[in-house]
Amino acid sequence: MPVDLVEPVSYSNVVLVLCILWLIIMVYHVLGCSSRIEFRANSCCQ
Repeated sequence: MPVDLVEPVSYSNVVLVLCILWLIIMVYHVLGCSSRIEFRANSCCQ
């Protein structure tokens, strides 16, 4: 029983972390495009 309960929780945690990382990457791209910060943002925006 505990194993069955742990797997979905850990899976949802992984999905949550991936979503947060994706949002952070998108924010970095937007900041890189709208500001003078240049770390491969130009190639992503164009």
